[in-house]
Amino acid sequence: MTLKSAGALTFITGIILMITGFVRSWGSEADFAFYIGGLLFIVVGVLSEIINDRLKELEEKIYHNS
Repeated sequence: MTLKSAGALTFITGIILMITGFVRSWGSEADFAFYIGGLLFIVVGVLSEIINDRLKELEEKIYHNS
């Protein structure tokens, strides 16, 4: 599995967790944990996409300079 597909799966999982937190009866600690967990999954998914883009840029610079 590539970093891009792992980031996409993480992002989708985060969205599902956030929806689950909203759909359940809001107010308990478990629902808040679903929401925060989903938010963290989304952040990790986006960060992995950014890291993947930066690594590709560095790889291109290294190959063009050598």
